[in-house]
Amino acid sequence: MRHNINFSTFLFFRLPEPDRFKLLLKNVDMVVNIRTARLLRPDINLRDQLSHVVGLQDGSSRRPSIADKSGTSGPGGTSLEGPDFGPNALVPRGPSNQNTSDNMKRLEVFQIFPTPWASDKHEEEQYEKLLRTIFELRMDHVTTTLLTLMALFTDTETDQLTMPKEVNALQEHFTRLLSRYLSNEVGQTNANNLIPQYKNAIKALQEMAHIFTQKRLKL
Repeated sequence: MRHNINFSTFLFFRLPEPDRFKLLLKNVDMVVNIRTARLLRPDINLRDQLSHVVGLQDGSSRRPSIADKSGTSGPGGTSLEGPDFGPNALVPRGPSNQNTSDNMKRLEVFQIFPTPWASDKHEEEQYEKLLRTIFELRMDHVTTTLLTLMALFTDTETDQLTMPKEVNALQEHFTRLLSRYLSNEVGQTNANNLIPQYKNAIKALQEMAHIFTQKRLKL
């Protein structure tokens, strides 16, 4: 994964400076929202949230797993059932004992976004709704990184980039890497079902970024 990050940095700096500026200006909020969704996942405690902040891996010692909504996972679509796994599970859920004080302590959405923070209550509710769609992907470190790179190289017609084809090709490159990773982890059938969900997540992130930048109260 470090190689892919270094490679993406190399590709990014091969783009003309005006294009780099526009991509960062337009897409950095999507990157921030991905990190926010990772931080506020409902299945982790405060310790794991702080691990995300300082750049450490999840506190769980178990290897990440993935499952689609039908509850299948692994290269051959092995079923994942039981309390540790759920729909779209990319990482195991925490232990079933959810009533310990350690599990109860965590940062919640309302603590980071105390209402009112947007110009309209509907915008706040829509932001939280879209945030939940990112939760449902149940991403691990690898898929989070690849989705971040897909977001960074997202072009829109309004960007007026000088090299739009190259930027779109870069996003497709990281989408293919994501597909290969998911295929290796959960099997080709499940990967084919999950990739459209990640592409839809990019659209959700764009709407979240619009709410965050255009509808947020500025005091």
